[in-house]
Amino acid sequence: MTISKLARPFAKPTGYTGIISTFIMSRLTHRERSFIVEMIDYSKPPSVLEVGFGNGSLLAQLANSNHANFYGLEYAPDMVTHAKQMYPLPNLNISLGDIHQTDYLSEQFDMIYTINTLYFWSDPFIVFKELARILNRNGTVILIYLDEQYLSFMHADKFGLSIYRTRDLIRFAQKAGFYVCSHNEIKKKFSCSLVLKKKQPLA
Repeated sequence: MTISKLARPFAKPTGYTGIISTFIMSRLTHRERSFIVEMIDYSKPPSVLEVGFGNGSLLAQLANSNHANFYGLEYAPDMVTHAKQMYPLPNLNISLGDIHQTDYLSEQFDMIYTINTLYFWSDPFIVFKELARILNRNGTVILIYLDEQYLSFMHADKFGLSIYRTRDLIRFAQKAGFYVCSHNEIKKKFSCSLVLKKKQPLA
């Protein structure tokens, strides 16, 4: 089996192997998932999108805890089927699609987050442009990803993953119309968060 095949269950989870791999990821990212939960503003019912929801367990946790509207976009058909069967919640909308180009309305979401998916983006600038389109003017984007030095040490590029430096992500985001609210370590020398807001037009 090639290295790229070993990484495939995480890039596009399929069948039983995909369910197992996404379960493993959800257990390994407890602190990162907690960061997302703490960032959601429940003072008003938000509209929240998760990009690359895997097995859908975090979305289901959020949707079960309040009456806000939650959406999930996933590239893997089997994970979409799994999530729809496991979590038939009235305030949870699950869709198959690619974040490079979506069918969502402009300024539809108050918050968009993604955990450990940007390594599979073919064009980060196109993704940031789409995120800017579907995020409302006061909304927030949260990217959670593994530290670039850790990925390089693990030779993640040999597994078919793209290693993006934080400064390059920030450059792409700013070019697409965002500014950086914060950039922090979640786990020391392992995982990071990048929180973005849309630039507001000058009056």
